[in-house]
Amino acid sequence: PIQSLPAYVVNATDEDLKYPTIWKTNFAVDYKLPWGLIATGEFIYNKTIQGLRYIDANLKTPDRNFTGPDDRERFPNSKFINAANQNAFVLKNTDKGSSYTLTAKLEKTMQKGFSGFVAYTYAQAKDIQSVGSTVQANMPTMSGQNYLDVAYADNDLRHRIIGMVNYRIDYGDKTGGATIITLGMISNSGSKISYVYGSDLNGDGQRNNDLIYVPNAASEMTFVDIVKSKTDPTVVFTAAQQQTAYDAYIEQNEYLKTRRGNYAERNGDAFPWLNRFNFSAVQEVYFKVGPKQMKNTLQFRFDILNVGNMLNNKWGVGYVSTTTQPLTVSKVDNAGLPSYQLATQVVDGQTVLLRDSYVKSITIDNVWQAQFGIRYIF
Repeated sequence: PIQSLPAYVVNATDEDLKYPTIWKTNFAVDYKLPWGLIATGEFIYNKTIQGLRYIDANLKTPDRNFTGPDDRERFPNSKFINAANQNAFVLKNTDKGSSYTLTAKLEKTMQKGFSGFVAYTYAQAKDIQSVGSTVQANMPTMSGQNYLDVAYADNDLRHRIIGMVNYRIDYGDKTGGATIITLGMISNSGSKISYVYGSDLNGDGQRNNDLIYVPNAASEMTFVDIVKSKTDPTVVFTAAQQQTAYDAYIEQNEYLKTRRGNYAERNGDAFPWLNRFNFSAVQEVYFKVGPKQMKNTLQFRFDILNVGNMLNNKWGVGYVSTTTQPLTVSKVDNAGLPSYQLATQVVDGQTVLLRDSYVKSITIDNVWQAQFGIRYIF
């Protein structure tokens, strides 16, 4: 007998799909100043000509709205046009998206053993969505995968400052040596963050990608008590406690408190700035070798990475997000009004209601490190 296939997901490409193409414009100028200084300015602009995005061709359009302050559109319970199948993801082109960078640099060429530079870059990148090696149909959105808006791209890095000072002392020629001392610095704003519900709010079948609504006051939203477990109804955190904690959580976040009465944006927030310094000391010893008395060099190098952390253990430490899903939708009543539960975090071994957007990262990358090397150059 002929048996029907179970529902399956379709991955396809548009028959007119074009290879990704961008228009790139670049202007740069170097200008020589007195005292061995060189000023550089550069502007780079990229415009998407043929970008990539996904749509779900089997997804119905929304047919109703939620009630309450978050009145976004909802998808029907039977969300697929062809109920015999599930998602039908189609890779298509888009011309939406652009990016630009502005860089200014001041460099001091080597004079009397001293050199260095400092540079600042301001950048902005926007796109419809990121497309990797597999279907990425869970872009943070308010309206669903088929209705994505231009937003800040995943690789949008707004500010970056780098600098270096270098001092070199030479003594002798083929015999003698040199001492080089270098201090480098890098400072940049953090990578992007999107705040979404920890569930599928709008019913489009994609979890953890519905951008949160940020209320004018948490009392606008309905919360549900958090209990110990499904079998133990003991209340751990009341609805009122969650409302109070959510207001405090929004206020401690510099981005979210500017979005009150509105929706969070895709990649709207960013991790805090990170500033780090690296120190290097190099000692070179020259000597002659062989009948031709060729100059050889024995080099001893000592590096301290994230040297500021050696002086103060609070310096040069990055941050991690406590969660990008501060709220979970507990249920939606028959009138279309959602109720929520606030996420928790662990502080000093104790579970508390969410209160911090970021906490300091505790990894080897966030402490100072030293290394010593020997190199023979001939």
